Amino acid sequence: MTAPRFRDVPVDDGDLAVLVADPGVGDRRSAVLVIHDLVANGRIGGRLLERLPTGWMGVAPDLRGRAASSHLPPVGGIHQHAADLTAVLDALDVREVVVVGHGFGALVADVLATRWPDAVSATVAVVPARPVADLWSSALDRTFTDRDAHRRHWQVDHAMGQAWSSHHDAFVDHALGGVAPRLHWRVDRTVIDGDRAALADDGSARDQSTHASRIVVVGDGSVDDGHGPIEATATAAALGDVFGDVGGGFGRTVRATGRFADFLLCRHGSDVMVRVLEPLLSRPGRS
Repeated sequence: MTAPRFRDVPVDDGDLAVLVADPGVGDRRSAVLVIHDLVANGRIGGRLLERLPTGWMGVAPDLRGRAASSHLPPVGGIHQHAADLTAVLDALDVREVVVVGHGFGALVADVLATRWPDAVSATVAVVPARPVADLWSSALDRTFTDRDAHRRHWQVDHAMGQAWSSHHDAFVDHALGGVAPRLHWRVDRTVIDGDRAALADDGSARDQSTHASRIVVVGDGSVDDGHGPIEATATAAALGDVFGDVGGGFGRTVRATGRFADFLLCRHGSDVMVRVLEPLLSRPGRS
């Protein structure tokens, strides 16, 4: 597995920025696609992409209107996102894909699975335990004097310091555009507002992901990442919900503690997702 790197991949009306971890082996192109939440970017999937098993490509795009894909025209809504991702997977010669959708990304995953049922072998919806404000949106109307000030906004103002990692650094740095001392998040507000309206019209991602092979329901931030016995107990409880059946049965719904916004960036979230994905990546066919 190579280290994840961004590539520009052609879609209908330009290039989509896509984080790709190439497995480097195998003739059959199997991939895990991570689709980020409403106001986020492809770096949210970086930690998970680094932990995929041999033979599986990792793919995590900046959706249209976000970060390095913010230049694309604001057209089409959720169905355009699904069309973009179909084009990306075709360009990468992917023939089988397991899709992880985080929040809003779970809606896009449902549409993608409907458009491309022969290739999408499974979907995993990562959703909040209850409706929560989109934490990353707090940066949309702000400017930052430098990258350190931007990081402090999350570490201090939003209490992410205990869980902070190099993956958080990569995510928040990738979000930024502009020139100091007026750095800002690279987003097209027209796209964000349109997608937010679609999310409101369609209901929560959890309600819409009725066809997901697995649903990971994340708590509201009561536990930080990997620091002490509470976290270890939380991890065991989350995995016990999955693997607690006699004979190793796999439950469809996993309940995990943690903060929803950066769940995929944290060690704990990554541990849970690796275990959830393991049986979906170890056997052929739909689960």
